[in-house]
Amino acid sequence: MLLKSGIYMISNKINKKKYIGQSVNIDKRIREHFNSLRKNKHQNNHLQSAFNKYGEYNFEVKILEICSAENLNEREKYYINLYKSTSREFGYNIESGGNNSPVSNETKNKLMHSLSTRDIEDVINIKKDLYNGVPRNKIREKYNISKGSLDAIAQLNNYKSVVSELNDTILHKKKRENEKRDFQILELLQKGLSNTQISNKLQISKNIVEKVKYKYPNLRFKNKDIRIKNYNMVQQLKEKGYKPCQIAKILGISSSVVYRYYKGEVNPNNRLPYEKVNDELINKIILFSDEYNYSQIAKIIGLSRTTIKNVLDNYKYANTEVSD
Repeated sequence: MLLKSGIYMISNKINKKKYIGQSVNIDKRIREHFNSLRKNKHQNNHLQSAFNKYGEYNFEVKILEICSAENLNEREKYYINLYKSTSREFGYNIESGGNNSPVSNETKNKLMHSLSTRDIEDVINIKKDLYNGVPRNKIREKYNISKGSLDAIAQLNNYKSVVSELNDTILHKKKRENEKRDFQILELLQKGLSNTQISNKLQISKNIVEKVKYKYPNLRFKNKDIRIKNYNMVQQLKEKGYKPCQIAKILGISSSVVYRYYKGEVNPNNRLPYEKVNDELINKIILFSDEYNYSQIAKIIGLSRTTIKNVLDNYKYANTEVSD
């Protein structure tokens, strides 16, 4: 199917006000507009209010021009100016058009007073950097923005209407980054590294490592048989007088893992905390958490405080996206 790239217009039949937009796939974009409007979730509050007031049957769509993607910004600006659709008297647009266009004064003032005092031009550039995959620590340094404020922009909690055409990509990019990070954590867990070692290696908080451990328990321990075999080989070679560095070369595994097996810090033969906790115990722990702290629950249930904390963390985070 041939995609139509160009400029479209959504018009109110009653008051003649117009909304001008651009897309490389006009049909799809118009469907997205009306799906959002029907759900009362459209990013343009002016258009949404009019849709709610007049009803869908009082809006019509017209394709103004078919043009190449390279000319979309220029032609969108042309038609927005032609129909004066940024004026509340004539239309519903809140920006003057084009992906790189400045935000209208009305939107700027509204955002500046209702969300924060951060300069809107900075927000535009921040969202462009997020879109292009610039590392967040560099964005924070570049714009002197806190982690919390940057997260709010990236997760579309703030400034959602600013360069909104970048929103979907920003969200999907972060999701892919988180998935990549999660599986890096899992790989290091499978190699026997501790939370602290993984935190230092990946430059992330230990809290994130802990959340990932309990979000993907099956993936984390999928090579348990191999780890048990390696542990037993380490112990056999230790009894024969081999040093950790020698054992690592013989078995072809990480020296840090060998050292932890050698010292008895980790024993994959032992049942892991999550394996000891069945559904009945989980329900009891969750129930007790309303009245007791971790240590008190541990004494009541007969498990370690760490296991209690991990169970409650798992309950809290298992069905949510792990964010840094």
